[in-house]
This record gives sequence, structure tokens and C-alpha cells, in this order.
Amino acid sequence: MMNTIPFLSLKGVTALHGAEINEAVSRVVNGGWYLQGKENEKFEADYARFIGTKYCIGCANGLDGSLV
Repeated sequence: MMNTIPFLSLKGVTALHGAEINEAVSRVVNGGWYLQGKENEKFEADYARFIGTKYCIGCANGLDGSLV
């Protein structure tokens, strides 16, 4: 019998942070801004601070990010 590693299994993350994830999703949905908006602006500022840079631009995926 072969052991397998599940691809992108988020069950553990959801178990640990499910309430926080649901709260964040609700803020975005209720705010009506799926792109840009205050939640995205806050993420960009927080992530820039986390990685030690002045700016951060959120994008859809790595391919989009490579074009910036």
C-alpha cells in the first residue's frame, strides 16, 4: 500500500483558524469590495510590514505578480 500526501489539504488550517477565516470573508462580502477595498489595503500594508518593505501590491496569482 502506497502512502499519499494530499495536495493542498486545508483541513488543518481551517480547523485552527476557521472562525477567523469566516469573519474575514464576511467582512469582505458584506463590504461589497471583492477587489481593492479596505480589507485588501490592510492586507497589503500588513504584508509589506511583515516582509520588511515599504509597499506591497496584492494580485490574483504568481503569474500576475511576475508581470508587475
